[in-house]
Amino acid sequence: MKNKGQMFLLTSVIIVILLIALKISSNVPDILEKERKLHGDFETEFFINSVDELSEAIRISSHQSNISTNVYDYSNFTRTKLTERLLTFNMLFVGINANHSTNQMNITILNFLNQQINAVLTMNGSSDSQNNIVDQGIWETNFSYTDGNLYVLYVSYDSGAYNESITLDTPANKNRYYGFFDVELVGTESTYKDKFQKSYKLD
Repeated sequence: MKNKGQMFLLTSVIIVILLIALKISSNVPDILEKERKLHGDFETEFFINSVDELSEAIRISSHQSNISTNVYDYSNFTRTKLTERLLTFNMLFVGINANHSTNQMNITILNFLNQQINAVLTMNGSSDSQNNIVDQGIWETNFSYTDGNLYVLYVSYDSGAYNESITLDTPANKNRYYGFFDVELVGTESTYKDKFQKSYKLD
């Protein structure tokens, strides 16, 4: 009688354990889906914050002469932090510093595309090109302009595989800085992209 009671108790314990195991296993897909969603939400938030801070780097530097350098430094910082989280940061940045006193636009290309590129810039019938801009490389060049006019700067690289146009409205007697960002974050769940342009008064 005692053995029967022990067997019944043991059988009951085994059944309870099996039921708990079945319950847990049936919840695993839900748990994994919630974890995936939380991870995706984190990546989205991190990308939005990174884009905001890149834009903020220009605003903070707008009364300095080293705006593109500050964007470069912050881009390096952003890439390092994202790499630590196993995320891939890609960015092409074009910075245009228009000086009405000299009628020169100093144009800076920052290559954070994780590849070497051959870039071509064209504006107002003039062109300039640079081959072999390495990843995390910088290229600077100048174009002449007349303030008060509207210009379009065409940017391309890799034999025209990538083409972009940047509109530059140059008000008379004003110095301006234009920043164009093409940013991508490759996450574990999704790829996030944003492309935008900012304009800042330097006077």
